[in-house]
Amino acid sequence: MKKRCFFLFLILVSEVFSLNYFGEVEGTQRFRSYNKSNGYLELILGAEHMEEDFYSQVSIMATDDPSDHLDLYRGYVEFYRDSTTFSVGRQMLVWGSAYLFNGADVFNELELENPRSEKEGLDSVRIKYNLENMSRLEGVVFKNSVRDDNLGARYTFLVDNYEFMANYFHYDKKNSAGESVKNEDIVLEVKGDAGIGVWSQLIHRESDSSPQNSIVLGGDYSFDLSGNLFYTLIETIYISEENRGAAYLRYNYVVSEDVEVFQSLLMDAGISYFYLRSGFNYKLNDYFNLQISYNYYNNFRGLNYSNMEKELNSELVFEIKGYF
Repeated sequence: MKKRCFFLFLILVSEVFSLNYFGEVEGTQRFRSYNKSNGYLELILGAEHMEEDFYSQVSIMATDDPSDHLDLYRGYVEFYRDSTTFSVGRQMLVWGSAYLFNGADVFNELELENPRSEKEGLDSVRIKYNLENMSRLEGVVFKNSVRDDNLGARYTFLVDNYEFMANYFHYDKKNSAGESVKNEDIVLEVKGDAGIGVWSQLIHRESDSSPQNSIVLGGDYSFDLSGNLFYTLIETIYISEENRGAAYLRYNYVVSEDVEVFQSLLMDAGISYFYLRSGFNYKLNDYFNLQISYNYYNNFRGLNYSNMEKELNSELVFEIKGYF
């Protein structure tokens, strides 16, 4: 019934507004180390409308998952008035300057293969107010799988080439055992340009279990290598209560206009676990992109970054994306 109402809503909106349509298709095939393979097909279709003081977007996601073939991917409206931006609906929420160890992104599950990938929408209400001297206040109420009224707020200000952010979150989330846990986080962060791109986060988390304090440090730099772009990144985290740390390293090398090679490594300080990913992107044309990668996991289940099968240690992944 909800899906029928959504399609009726989409038709009515199409009649009232002039819309720009877009689409994306993604197919993934994984060949895993224990002689098991699986595939995944995803299609996103949507439309958007923009005016001087108003923006709206509606999109649906269709998959070959038998448990849920069709779902609302995004559906929100955004209003602009003077110094205020207000948005409501199912929209993408991503906060924080860190890359992999992003303590300010309490909205999304971590994706190891591509931490900065597009995220699915969350039902939320968000407001942003621009203050004087290039500073702003933001607030959001959002729904996740555990709780309907999670809260987030942040204050941002600029000093020279640096951006400072103070974040506060009050939310519930499931832990690695599948139990609902109350969290209250304070995240202080800074990012800027010191000859290379740098960022840092100080994270304090109060939960039902015990307090946790972490520090994140990162930097990235791009330079010319034989006439082509070579991008490097390193990010580290240290968790004081557990007396442990981890590091994430990545590079992307643009071999030509159509080919890009990449490699990333995630490991702890004692190298008791690590995750290594190697692969390349090939741009078939302006609408299709092919990616082939090899992922190797060593003692990774204990890290609780994702619900991986216990026996998984390596996989070959083929992925094709199309845009229209």
